[in-house]
Amino acid sequence: MVCFILGLVVSATYAARPASLDAEHLATLSSRGLLSSWADGALVPYLAGLLLMVVGVVLARWRRPGLAARVLARAGASSPEALLTRIEAAVAALDLQGPTEVASQRISELVEGEMTEFVEHGPALTERLGMLAYSELIGDFAVAERSLARAWSALIDGAHEEVPLSVERARAALGRVRTQLESAQSPPGGGPASA
Repeated sequence: MVCFILGLVVSATYAARPASLDAEHLATLSSRGLLSSWADGALVPYLAGLLLMVVGVVLARWRRPGLAARVLARAGASSPEALLTRIEAAVAALDLQGPTEVASQRISELVEGEMTEFVEHGPALTERLGMLAYSELIGDFAVAERSLARAWSALIDGAHEEVPLSVERARAALGRVRTQLESAQSPPGGGPASA
């Protein structure tokens, strides 16, 4: 935060710094000339201040609890197959007998995190699998996502009898996604698979 504030002060100070010209010469300059005159004396410190601000933002975000671990974990497990493995493991590890807040929080993180990241692989999966196979895969994935969202809602609403059924529907749908990913083969030549 200190780095950001320091950068803000430096860049604001130099952004507002008037060109050091006498009044007679100043009156004869155009807007472009004034900007050029300002840039000669203030541009480098101004840019240094902006850089400090960017570094401050990056440091502040990096220091957020768990962010570094999530970034490092995603770097090693960002393929659709690896994400699906993480999603399946997280669904299998849900403790539906424990505190409602813990289970609902984990489901929320899963839907907003790993499942969203999996969906972002859509264009690559479409190219790899072909449109028909991808549409079947993402249909089953959507069933899993909706089932987990229903489990979350049931936890929040106190309808605990619906939670295990919704989680089981999600597990079954994820199993179908896994089967489709494993059975889809790219044809020789690297084009999309025809389904």
